[in-house]
Amino acid sequence: MRRVIGPLGALSIVAGSMLGVGIFVSPPVVAQLLPQSWAFFGVWFLGGVFALAGASAYAELGARHPHAGGDYVFVREALGPSAGFATGFMLFTCVFAGSIATVASVLATEHLPGLLRIVGVTMPARVGLPSGATLDTGRIVGLALVWLLTAINLRGAKTATLLQVWTTAIPLVAMISLAAFAISNGHAPAEPAAQQGAGAITASAVGHALVTIYFAYSGWNAIAYVGGEVVRPERTLPWGLLGGTALITALYMVVCAAYTSVLGLGGLASAGDAGLATAAQLGGHTTRVVITGLIVITLLGSLNGTVLAGGRIAVAMRPGGDSEGPQRPLLLQAGIASLLLLTGSFELLLELTSIAMLVIGTLAVVSLFVLRRRFGVPATYRALGYPVLPAVYLVLALFVVGVCIKGSVEAVRTEHDTLKAALPLLGLLVFAGSFFAHRMVHARRRFSDAIGAEAVALAADGVEPSVGGE
Repeated sequence: MRRVIGPLGALSIVAGSMLGVGIFVSPPVVAQLLPQSWAFFGVWFLGGVFALAGASAYAELGARHPHAGGDYVFVREALGPSAGFATGFMLFTCVFAGSIATVASVLATEHLPGLLRIVGVTMPARVGLPSGATLDTGRIVGLALVWLLTAINLRGAKTATLLQVWTTAIPLVAMISLAAFAISNGHAPAEPAAQQGAGAITASAVGHALVTIYFAYSGWNAIAYVGGEVVRPERTLPWGLLGGTALITALYMVVCAAYTSVLGLGGLASAGDAGLATAAQLGGHTTRVVITGLIVITLLGSLNGTVLAGGRIAVAMRPGGDSEGPQRPLLLQAGIASLLLLTGSFELLLELTSIAMLVIGTLAVVSLFVLRRRFGVPATYRALGYPVLPAVYLVLALFVVGVCIKGSVEAVRTEHDTLKAALPLLGLLVFAGSFFAHRMVHARRRFSDAIGAEAVALAADGVEPSVGGE
């Protein structure tokens, strides 16, 4: 594969992959958990530090191994082929395919119809076929989006990156402008002093808020998956990872300030979608159209970035590595995502992989310490703030993993749907199972190779190998 992604493309892939529906639906959840302004903004800033600490580690890992695959390559090189296989298997078949299906479904069933309704167009719920059968319109549109973006990516990383630049730049500029307008025109009622100062901030509330924010910031490592197509990766990868993450962190802080300026923390906590609630408060049909359109463009960029990055994991896992193009992996990825869309099983799949995804990110940062100890300081790029920032990431990641595991265990005890509540824990078992399955196959292969080599050596010496102890 050719190196065609420059600094602007790298920045756009990271920023566009991070931008998503999270900044619209996560702030109300965080405001419910932390109703004090200092705690609300503090945990959003902490989430940015969390992402930047991870980006710092990935910048060195990516510069050291500038190939397709991201986490898969880092974990394989540091922790062995079985850990690498488990990482790649979970990411390609579950995390990325599930994310593609989820974003396509949300876009096709909620935001596109919502935008059409605002402008006076109603999308039918079902479409009739000549045979008399009907198909769900949302699923058809979702499938069309998956295959359209896959087709664009099949034209090459250069074309996909150009689309990413535009679907990132438009929402960024518009969101900054709208946030500035909201802050200057917002007249939210002052929060009661008792609400601002009273009430203990519990570790549980902070933990659950940080989990919510972690997924809102997810995508900061996207450029690492296409490292084999980045120009001058020793410079461009760190720039994309750190620059894109810092940009979105600053944007999220400004957007949250806009929400609270218009709605107040109490109003934000009761809003389902912070963007639409802010638009309604500011008033005006045009504002609603613009914000809904922004959400649609933002999700298109997020979907394109996920398609672009996810296909490269299978590229790295195949025998030839990134010496061949990503066409077949992209088609396979689209096929898996389509199956998930048609069966409606993508939400369960994401539940299954939620904790495992956190564990994979933790293993990737652990790989930085392992590779540093094994090979020393790299000549290309050194992680910013090493070892403190990567260690901060590990501490926060383990804290979030602990909160998620605790929440899943409590849900298993209290909820009626025990299987659904246990899915995140089962995901860890799937990850462990794929690790041990690969290890067993790998061990048998090495044993067979050793027997074959011994037989060849004996034949060369003119000795007939013994069978069954004879």
